[in-house]
Amino acid sequence: MRGAKGDLVSTESFALLSLPDEVTTQIIAVLSQIDILSLIQVNKHLYSLGLPKLYHSIYLNNSTSCTPLAISSEINYPFHIKYTIINWITFFIRQMENNPNKNLVKEIVTNCIEPDDFKTIQEMFPKVNITIEYDSELYRFRSLDLSMVNGLELTYENALFFDENIRGKNYYSIKEVGINEESDHDLFGIIPVLKGLESMHITSVSDRTFTSLKDAGVSKLAIKRLFLQNFITPNNPGDLFRDLDEYFNLESLETFGFDSKYDSLFQDLQLTIPRLSNLKHLFLHGNRKCCFDASMILPRDSLEFLCLHDSKENGEFFDYDSLMTIISRQESTLTSLCLQCNIYHYMGYEWVDRVYNYLHEVTEIDNRRNIHLINQILAKGTRFPKLDTIIINEKYYFIKRNGPGDIKINTI
Repeated sequence: MRGAKGDLVSTESFALLSLPDEVTTQIIAVLSQIDILSLIQVNKHLYSLGLPKLYHSIYLNNSTSCTPLAISSEINYPFHIKYTIINWITFFIRQMENNPNKNLVKEIVTNCIEPDDFKTIQEMFPKVNITIEYDSELYRFRSLDLSMVNGLELTYENALFFDENIRGKNYYSIKEVGINEESDHDLFGIIPVLKGLESMHITSVSDRTFTSLKDAGVSKLAIKRLFLQNFITPNNPGDLFRDLDEYFNLESLETFGFDSKYDSLFQDLQLTIPRLSNLKHLFLHGNRKCCFDASMILPRDSLEFLCLHDSKENGEFFDYDSLMTIISRQESTLTSLCLQCNIYHYMGYEWVDRVYNYLHEVTEIDNRRNIHLINQILAKGTRFPKLDTIIINEKYYFIKRNGPGDIKINTI
């Protein structure tokens, strides 16, 4: 038996039905939806104990527009434990129309949902807390209460719709803002009212972008996650570091992503990294030497998640020795390692807290090569005691430890 943090509590076996209901309920609370579905088929009493957890928090992911989320008993991420994941929203609507258990639903979070489906779900669950996690076209939701929104893309249409609904108000529900090449800088004035803003994803970085963010007062917000991609022009040496240091509270950042084709900006990044004193999750997208040099500046045993993404079209990203030089510095704390070569993926916090079901096929030869690399990294379970997930070109490998030197590598 293991505790909530995965620590071993007891090696004894228990008959689940012999345990008090309150203990069984605590066990159910840390199970995934697959485990609960298996459990409630055992007998009627376990069915009654498992249903409230299964229905309590629902995550609706429209996989016709977004990448499907993986559903597996191998996954023990907090997100996958908390939510029952549904990848087909129309299926959910059909199943819940006459479902006697729908009164057990207390929370619904949606992603990439269509306005008509959202309206239908609102009508089906009038007393349930329903949230739109993120949407690039919020203006389509004509009667939307913005307190139900967690994230938005700062396009002209969204900002116009947003501005018409926020006059004289502050919003704490919106946690994430995306800024791209279509984000008119004159619209950044809505940012000061987003008092709960924690994450910014800028996919078109320029001097004007930074200046507009400064004028909007972004430095006064406790941004925890910052992603910078597609720099329009390279800055003068040192400019990027000075901009970031002036416009953002670097000490508050826990997650940082950096993607640039300009090697000179990676030199500035080496000035920035020492200021990221609370950094736990790092994404780097660039050539091998730039990623290597930036990674080596990180304080030892400071990262939980590291994603290294190659910008080259051919060749091996990191040889084994170079990779080990980087990650050995994070041996005591690293829980997830992501290595991407030649396959571009979205850079965002979602990669830290959830698992996706990509359609990319891995050949048997590549799979054996990946498992061999993982065994080398783990040294048969004697190294990296907290490392439980390795992602190689969108293939997830989950590491199970049964004791010193006894590991099992599972894939989904």
